[in-house]
Amino acid sequence: MSFGEDSVFQSGFAECRITARVFCEALELIKKDGTALVEALGRLAGLWAFGISADRHRYHEVMMVCSILIFHTVNMCTDLPPSVASSPPIRHKIQEAARLFGFMVLAFEWPEHWKQPVISKLAAFFPEVIELWQSRHTPGWAAVQSRQLTQLPVVIPVQREPVPEPGEELYNRHRLLYSWVVRDCEIVVRSYKAALVSVADATI
Repeated sequence: MSFGEDSVFQSGFAECRITARVFCEALELIKKDGTALVEALGRLAGLWAFGISADRHRYHEVMMVCSILIFHTVNMCTDLPPSVASSPPIRHKIQEAARLFGFMVLAFEWPEHWKQPVISKLAAFFPEVIELWQSRHTPGWAAVQSRQLTQLPVVIPVQREPVPEPGEELYNRHRLLYSWVVRDCEIVVRSYKAALVSVADATI
């Protein structure tokens, strides 16, 4: 391997570790605090938008985790008791989440047959998503939706530091968190729902 090839390899290896760290930090947020679900998804959206264009493995991991969490969270929001959903602070939180989810669904490379029912449900909280979806065949549409997504306050660029050391600790941290969120995604969403109900009860 030449010096130039070695430099490219080392740079790519460091990038892989950075994206693994950001991915783990987002999932750890949810694990520690069920109310942080939307913040964590915002971080994953930032990772998708700013940090993984060359890392296809991480790209697909982020797509998988975001798709299952968004799917279950949207279903949960549409099934909230009316007394909870109509609470002003809860309505605001759901609308904020729906805006993030809406632009993620529009921008991410998911199949249209998956996007369509999710968008239909999101429209109850983010009505503009229907019009945006209907214009999807306009030239440059995908780039516009990606740019809109990156402009949301909850979507932050990837922080390049620190670069974690390679080794078993990072590998196991990532492996266990990924397995956990895929396995327990419905429990994660139920925890978020319980937090919303608790906030609504406190305002009554």
